[in-house]
Amino acid sequence: MDDARRTLNEVMRGVDRTLFEDYIKPKAGVLTGLMRKGVIDPKIDWFDMPRPTEVRDYIYEILMYLVGVHAEVSAIAKSLLERTLTTLIIETVNEALECFKQIKKFGMGGMLRVSEDSPFDGHLLTVSLRPRSKLNLCTKLSFNTLTNRRTGR
Repeated sequence: MDDARRTLNEVMRGVDRTLFEDYIKPKAGVLTGLMRKGVIDPKIDWFDMPRPTEVRDYIYEILMYLVGVHAEVSAIAKSLLERTLTTLIIETVNEALECFKQIKKFGMGGMLRVSEDSPFDGHLLTVSLRPRSKLNLCTKLSFNTLTNRRTGR
């Protein structure tokens, strides 16, 4: 009986993982595409950028998309809300890190822009992620962007 229960639990976890990944993959693709388009924009000079005065459109689009996912998941399976948003935010932050690594050099305006355009620090991370994940993502984002700025990579 225990073997049958273990097998059933393994099958259920596999089905859950497959269904979750099938739901998350296209959503994460939209978010990472928005992030990539906003950061790796050839019209942006991250070194000679003036001090920012407003958040750029791609950040608004990302946040509105997350609000839509929140509404969708809340209506269907509220118990999956934290798991879904956490996964999507981590995917988006990782994409941001990869995009910022491609920026050759940051000036002061560019660093301020990164700070202002980053919806994944402060409030959103505090609400959405466990404290350990929040610290790791914030530290990683700050360290990588500062390292890029100083080294000109």
